[in-house]
Amino acid sequence: MISPLKDNGLFITYAFLTPGVKHKDIEKIILSEYEKIINNGVKKKELDRAKAQTRATVAFSRDGSYAVASAINEAIAIGDWTFYTTFINKIESVNEKTIQTVAKKYLLEQTSTTGWFVSKQVKEN
Repeated sequence: MISPLKDNGLFITYAFLTPGVKHKDIEKIILSEYEKIINNGVKKKELDRAKAQTRATVAFSRDGSYAVASAINEAIAIGDWTFYTTFINKIESVNEKTIQTVAKKYLLEQTSTTGWFVSKQVKEN
């Protein structure tokens, strides 16, 4: 999910494994998907879907006077109250090229931190 804060922090990708699936195999698939984005970008349809999900999330997060006040206070806390009113426009300005440029900078295995949760009852081969 995209956070409506100025400094988002972590970008997290996660997967839930079914029994018998190995962590290293899923990690390879995720890194492969990153490579596809780096090399080919994303399709407009995918980006439009993500924007629609973000608009909906923001709308629901601003439902009610307390939620609106909280969101405005967050914008004030980052030093720009107008961020509350401009966030959706900033999301709408993202295009396929922007995604690919950011992916080339940040979706790199050598700059990532990967963790696996392995149940004590399951042995990883």
